[in-house]
Amino acid sequence: MDLYFIRHGDCLSESAPGLFTPDGALLALGERQALLTARRLASERFTHILSSPLVRALATASAIAASAGDLPVEVWMALREGYGNVPSRAVPLHRSDGRAELLRRFPRAMLPPEIGADGWDHGGDNGFEAFFARCAAAAAALRSRFDAEARVAVVGHGGCLNYMLHALLGIPPTAPVWFQLDCCSVSRVRLVPAAERRQGWPLYPPVDVELLALNDVSHLADGE
Repeated sequence: MDLYFIRHGDCLSESAPGLFTPDGALLALGERQALLTARRLASERFTHILSSPLVRALATASAIAASAGDLPVEVWMALREGYGNVPSRAVPLHRSDGRAELLRRFPRAMLPPEIGADGWDHGGDNGFEAFFARCAAAAAALRSRFDAEARVAVVGHGGCLNYMLHALLGIPPTAPVWFQLDCCSVSRVRLVPAAERRQGWPLYPPVDVELLALNDVSHLADGE
């Protein structure tokens, strides 16, 4: 299985912290980044495209889907960014757009039932452990849902994609590291079938995960 982890394009919440919104739309720069990323990935023969339900990810995923054989965009709630409901910091849940509005803006989206007519609540990751556990569960769902021949684009966010990589690479939450993932970067992971794992290499034991690219933004060099 080939997994492509793609961070969303530049958005209001990234570029203007003073105007932060948990569900910010892409800026003009982010839209250009999404189109350049879609062009870069058009020949990758994706079988599935997954996205966070947040609009900056949905817009990026929709651009990629349009250039990848007009695939649908399957929305996974678990791919949303971490956003904690922390009373001590006065961080409330954020009410995001409802079903009809999301489908109007992103007609390729396959929305889960958790997104109702009146929207959905973004937040509720009460601490790092809960956030990491959600990301690890999303990584496990990728393993169980798709077969060895699948080529899956996963469009999400810097934090969530970081901890999905942690889970896949076996980095424990007790010793976290940080992978820099720029806007519209592409990181690629291969889940190696048992029959293809190297054998008989004393210094290089068999592995079930290969990290093939991390934070690749070369496709953005001429467009920004």
